[in-house]
Amino acid sequence: MELNNLSFNVFDDNMQINMPSMNKIHIRIQQQGSRYITIIQDLDEDLDFKRICKDMRKKFSCNGNVVNDEKIGEIIQLQGDQRDNVKEWLLVNEILTTNNIDRLIIHGF
Repeated sequence: MELNNLSFNVFDDNMQINMPSMNKIHIRIQQQGSRYITIIQDLDEDLDFKRICKDMRKKFSCNGNVVNDEKIGEIIQLQGDQRDNVKEWLLVNEILTTNNIDRLIIHGF
């Protein structure tokens, strides 16, 4: 067995079956006083969370940060109710495709 090419393109639709992590991606909304925070968790570990957060902050005109939680790992927090925007962003940037949209779980009211 030859192992010359160990890299793969996470955006290649043909490689979806062979991706190392097929965890569900959770988008939650949490109320803190009179404000809302959108929480994105369980993204694939090989993604750059800081770059994703920076791009989302710019696209959605909101504040946000990356938090490392001991129990659930790295999560992205965005100011406001950004659930629909995050879903669209994940599809546009091909982190999710129409073939694996069932990986996405949106929580909230």
